[in-house]
Amino acid sequence: MREVLTGLNTYGQAWRLIWKSRLWTLLAIPGLIGLLYFPLVGLLTFWHGGRLARYLQENWLPEFLNQEIVAGLITVAIWICALYLGFILFRNLVMILYSPVLSHLSMRAEEASRSIPRRAEDPGAMWRGALRGIGMSLTSLVLAVGCFLGCCLLLLIPLVGEIAMAVVLPLSQMFLAGHGFIDPTLERHGIGVGRSFRFAWRHRRRVMGCGAGFMLLTLVPIAGWFIGPTLGVVAGTLVALDKLEETGNE
Repeated sequence: MREVLTGLNTYGQAWRLIWKSRLWTLLAIPGLIGLLYFPLVGLLTFWHGGRLARYLQENWLPEFLNQEIVAGLITVAIWICALYLGFILFRNLVMILYSPVLSHLSMRAEEASRSIPRRAEDPGAMWRGALRGIGMSLTSLVLAVGCFLGCCLLLLIPLVGEIAMAVVLPLSQMFLAGHGFIDPTLERHGIGVGRSFRFAWRHRRRVMGCGAGFMLLTLVPIAGWFIGPTLGVVAGTLVALDKLEETGNE
């Protein structure tokens, strides 16, 4: 538990570092994406969710279940699932669209936190990092959606499904989010994709703390959407650096 809390506390360090190093200008892009994304997801969910619920009620429900209360429960369940999927997609969408900036942001955060002299930007390295970031985000998205669908299927099993949905699903999303934020630093330190996942799993409690901070921030409308992704990358950089220094790149 202490490692999880340490990962969460890294967000305070990240906030101070962003303002000290004047990295706050990089807050705007993911913030603007969030301002457009979440209202659109909400609108589409309530519009199409109701239509999907009516379709299921009219074409798939047995006659004895074709009642208003059942239709209402189906509508609410569809809304919850759609909003949760939209929440999962947000981080990956930002990471994909923001990928050309992630390596730059992570490098500047490392320089500022470790008092390293500013290095010249390598355009080739930046674009390699962007391509890796896109690939990792797509992989994370597939894993996140797969885990969500798997937990939904487990709901067919009484008690086990409910426990999986309540425990396994949030923990898996925390881990995947945290790994996405530490990976730019690992990539810059020459750690390949496979080793990156193993590194994250070895330090999963700290990584989940980092991911939990982002998920909590994203629940805060507007302000959380603005600062969540950038703070997550800087916090992930600090987590990765701490663990790399502790373990010597292992």
